[in-house]
Amino acid sequence: MKYFKYLFSFFVAILLFSSINVFAEGNIVKLNVPKTVSKDQEFTVDIQVTSQDAIDGFKATLTYETSSLELLNMSVKDDWHQESQFKNESPLSLDFTHANGLTGETTIATLKFKVKSDATKTDTSISIEGTTRVKEDETINTFEKVSET
Repeated sequence: MKYFKYLFSFFVAILLFSSINVFAEGNIVKLNVPKTVSKDQEFTVDIQVTSQDAIDGFKATLTYETSSLELLNMSVKDDWHQESQFKNESPLSLDFTHANGLTGETTIATLKFKVKSDATKTDTSISIEGTTRVKEDETINTFEKVSET
């Protein structure tokens, strides 16, 4: 029984240590989207990244339903530089760089959408997937699809 307790403690320690390493090496990307919107309503979506490492690059593909939503404009935040051209299309390729690199939570860009007056869907989604680049060693971290409905 004593052997079982030691073995169990060992596996718990390995799991805890692994979780910390995964969190430290990765990043969190999220979209801040309002929960409900109405026809003809304008709303904003923030693209946010949280990273323990200084990131100086962000490339992604943003997808939204063009039958329901119109992308009006995009404003870039916190000294990020937009490398890609703004277009009202889906999927939309995004490419941003930052001269110094940022750590912690940062908003890269704010997108302004309008719900079309002839929108027929009651649920629609906006999603993003892509990569971030760590300034120090130029490591590329991939983030999987983040989607908000």
